[in-house]
This record gives sequence, structure tokens and C-alpha cells, in this order.
Amino acid sequence: MKYKVAAPYIELYSGVLILTKEQAAVRAHNLRKVKGGYEIVRPVQFKCGEEIGYDGELTLELAEAFGIEKPGKKNPSEQSVQTSAQDQ
Repeated sequence: MKYKVAAPYIELYSGVLILTKEQAAVRAHNLRKVKGGYEIVRPVQFKCGEEIGYDGELTLELAEAFGIEKPGKKNPSEQSVQTSAQDQ
């Protein structure tokens, strides 16, 4: 999936990236070319505004760095309601 970095910078430790030739060239010593992109072999950083394709675990911290609304965040009206008298 393609993301735009919203944080001042991010550092990625694992996953597969889809990058432009220019992005890959400056990080070549930390990446390994694989089918469909570049596998991260050592941490890589990206600055605010850079667009990257990322196929890896999307943690809460990383989602925030990409400017994505917190996953799993529920509207207060959608919170669970006890439907059983048990455990009161």
C-alpha cells in the first residue's frame, strides 16, 4: 500500500518497500532487491512528505506517522454494551 510520511521522519526495520529509483539508490546499502520491491535488511529512514509503498506490519505508531487515523478507534456510541445480567 502507498503511504505519505506525515511525521517529521520515520524509521522502518522490516518489510518490503516500493520505492522510486532515486529513493532506493540513496538507501541501497540497507535494502535487498526482491521481486516486487526492496526488502529492508537494515533500518531505513524517510522524511516528512516522502511517498513510499510499504508491505509490512502497520503498528499504531507507524499508522500515526503515515497520518492514518488510529486503527480500531471506536466512536463512543459504538462501544460495547453489556447485554447480560451476569457479572454485574
